[in-house]
Amino acid sequence: LAKHYNLTGYIKIGWPGLIVIEGLDDACNHFYDDIRKWAWKYLVVRGEMQETCHEDNFESQRRFCHGFQEVDDMSIVADACRQANLESLFKTSMKIYDNNIDESTNNDEMPNSTSSSTTKDFCYATLMYVDHMNNGKGYRKWLRKNASELDLWLWIRHLRQHEHESSKNESNLIEIEKHRRGPFVVAVRGYEKTKVGTFLKRWRSSRVDVDSKGKPCLERKMHVLVEGYYSLVSDENDTEDRKTTINNANSPHHQQQQQDDQEEFVFKSSRADLVKLVQSSMGSSSPCWVEAIESCF
Repeated sequence: LAKHYNLTGYIKIGWPGLIVIEGLDDACNHFYDDIRKWAWKYLVVRGEMQETCHEDNFESQRRFCHGFQEVDDMSIVADACRQANLESLFKTSMKIYDNNIDESTNNDEMPNSTSSSTTKDFCYATLMYVDHMNNGKGYRKWLRKNASELDLWLWIRHLRQHEHESSKNESNLIEIEKHRRGPFVVAVRGYEKTKVGTFLKRWRSSRVDVDSKGKPCLERKMHVLVEGYYSLVSDENDTEDRKTTINNANSPHHQQQQQDDQEEFVFKSSRADLVKLVQSSMGSSSPCWVEAIESCF
């Protein structure tokens, strides 16, 4: 099957088992669609990496040039991924997460708390970029449902590329609908980092959208813009909006229902509105989040 789709990589059967494939995007998707119908005890996509290349010189850019091999030792796969500069992808697939990241660019570790503080002084949050949603309402319904199940706070906002989207002019309606397929930013936060991680894992491994033919598909064009812990403790520099957010933070799902469970809020935010939303909800952690939002325009 791998040869049919011109894929290279490795397969290690048993526990733990792993399949690593490399090929053109459509070929990888077709391969997964075929094998997921087989009698696996457990099969899930744990990680993926996409690179832009021209089909005519794709072969010269392959990381795995040996074909598709079955091995009985996971260390062989680990060594091959390391040599191909794919060690982080391998670790993600094996649920090995490296938290030794430069704190100047990532706030991934729980800040040291004082004796008077509790874990509820901090939330773990992540901001994602989603290129498009073909089945927008169904996709967003799935996000809200899973966030609610995990007791996470969520907001979804369309990145308005053209300010005329706010216009009610009949002549603009078709153009508006074209842009509403995307892109979007999605923010999720919770008191427990593990729950945010579970949400992201569900997202990456579930068929949350449909392709151009209307067939359910995995999300292939979502990536994390910024993530980390941030404080819910107000200080003298906090705005009134920020203090209101903190007061409501003890009931994140209630706040989500008030602000984001209605579709109308998804498309109402201008660029300035998004920046204000981030500043009011992230407080002192907002500069890197604002920078991430600005990078999307």
